[in-house]
Amino acid sequence: MFRYAIFDFDGTLADTGAGVFASVQYALRSMGEPELDSETLKYFIGPPLETSFSVKCGLDSERCHEAVEKYREYYSTKGIYELEFFPSTLQTLRELKAAGVKTAVGSSKPELFINRILEHFGISDLFDFVSGATFGEPHADKTVIISRAVNGLGVENLADAVMVGDRSFDIDGAHGVGLKCIGVLEGGYGDENEFKTAGADWIVDTLADVKDIILK
Repeated sequence: MFRYAIFDFDGTLADTGAGVFASVQYALRSMGEPELDSETLKYFIGPPLETSFSVKCGLDSERCHEAVEKYREYYSTKGIYELEFFPSTLQTLRELKAAGVKTAVGSSKPELFINRILEHFGISDLFDFVSGATFGEPHADKTVIISRAVNGLGVENLADAVMVGDRSFDIDGAHGVGLKCIGVLEGGYGDENEFKTAGADWIVDTLADVKDIILK
């Protein structure tokens, strides 16, 4: 049994695609850049925004910074709440808490936004710690974010903690800290091949399956 569980947010706990995609398109329109097709937009779930705008839009550093600012104009007022939790998310978190597992969010999303979402949906009590990016670190490394969550939870033995995510970035970040990682397919943004290539320790279909691994 794992005593601590750290969860990515976008694509792992909730399908945030609608809000993220609308914010990306708003940013590109505002800058006179061409909008992206639906398949390309999926890349924006998971990685830091600067990375996504650079890789998928070919923007230089200055334009990436501008794109992120425009993105947040829309996201901070509308896109942030355009999400749906996956069917087993809340029940899984409640069952883990009832079993005594300490939980945290470890996400590249700005910490301010994560806390606003948790408060808006009334589920802040399901997490013992939140680790996200700050507006002062545009290229927040997932390893750094997960490490903060580990420290925030008071983990002493890394073997007692596990990371749960939906992209290779989560797996790489977890392994960089020394944690095992469970890859979840439910969100549909990462796939089995991506998880296997990154070396996921487990690959499961839903968060309900994650619970079985954590409590085993």
